Amino acid sequence: MSKEARNILIGLLILAALGGYWLFQYFREPGLDFTQLDIHKFGGNIVSIKGETVLVHGVFSGPPEKIPEGLSAPRDFKFKMAGSTRFEKLEIRFPSWAELKAMGKVDGNQARYRLEELPQARKTGSFEDLKNSISRGGVIVEVDFIPSAHDPREAVAAFVFYQVFIEPSSSLAP
Repeated sequence: MSKEARNILIGLLILAALGGYWLFQYFREPGLDFTQLDIHKFGGNIVSIKGETVLVHGVFSGPPEKIPEGLSAPRDFKFKMAGSTRFEKLEIRFPSWAELKAMGKVDGNQARYRLEELPQARKTGSFEDLKNSISRGGVIVEVDFIPSAHDPREAVAAFVFYQVFIEPSSSLAP
């Protein structure tokens, strides 16, 4: 290759790199520099799971000064699982109507109780269990990303905590 052709090729590569950087800056979310974020948690309700990717509707959590205003509103967020992702689940069991009466929580045709009063069990979870749990109803998750999800478009979960609500075999209605 001649010196002139090599110089033209180098010039074109530099222009392509500058053009790519300009396009990235133009199409990124306004006001957000993903390389400067320090986001470690996202929590919300699971919308869907496809393959190893989980879609959650919720919010980023952490100290307010670390979450930019552009990311503080509820949003859909996708993240991936890794072989090293750890899982923990909290099962919360809703009592039957008879159990609620025995607990003194029934007033006429209404039952009143706080979630903290219900039987709960912390267990080791798994990705398979998480997938099976969403088929039975809503699941609330909180996901940790370590190292932090500097670019939330490429997040991989390090730890997933999820809550599963178990309904009684008999109806809650009287």
